[in-house]
Amino acid sequence: MQTAGGRVIILNRRRATWNPDRAVGKLKLIPILVLLGLGCPAQERYELGGEVAAMSGATLGGIGTHAVVSGSAGDNFSRYLSGAVEVAVIPMNNRTLLPSGALAVKGSDLFDFNFTLRGGVPIRKWEPYGIFGLGVLMNPYSAELPDANGAVAYVGQRHSKFGLQWGAGCRYKVRERWGVKAEYRYTSSAQNFNRIMGGVYYRFEDLGVFGFLPAFAHRLIR
Repeated sequence: MQTAGGRVIILNRRRATWNPDRAVGKLKLIPILVLLGLGCPAQERYELGGEVAAMSGATLGGIGTHAVVSGSAGDNFSRYLSGAVEVAVIPMNNRTLLPSGALAVKGSDLFDFNFTLRGGVPIRKWEPYGIFGLGVLMNPYSAELPDANGAVAYVGQRHSKFGLQWGAGCRYKVRERWGVKAEYRYTSSAQNFNRIMGGVYYRFEDLGVFGFLPAFAHRLIR
């Protein structure tokens, strides 16, 4: 309170008060800001590009136990999502995807042409991921069938079916551009079966497979 010329002037000063609830709320933001600070440099270092992979393993379940080999090529759409086209070959000997009605079967192979999406979470050099895709299963084989005269001969046959695929796996980055991975995949089709595989992958940056193929084709026809 001050006096000036007989008048009384009252100065009302607002004192700052300590609010513990607001302080705790601000402290909760600290770990979020730390995580964002750690994640941003990793996002800047990550570059989109393509990838090729080769895998081998075994099948289990409805079609029996057989060896399987596969090759794939795809693109990274973002840090966490990628897509790939794959061709897998499964020698099934005398088994078929669908009932054949033949006296005997030989030379049966199962070809799996599929497209899958992979969602993964990179954690340093490791990347656990899940996959979901759609495939076309083609099964050519030779069937022993009797002809009109009762003679028996081997005739080429083929079955084709769609199949849904899903599973999970984990990748380990050995070097900047290549690494190893293991994967489990379940296929739901005319016969359901499992695949357990392992293999290697190689990444290349700047231009993915789905971008490279159209550019390569355009250069050929130009």
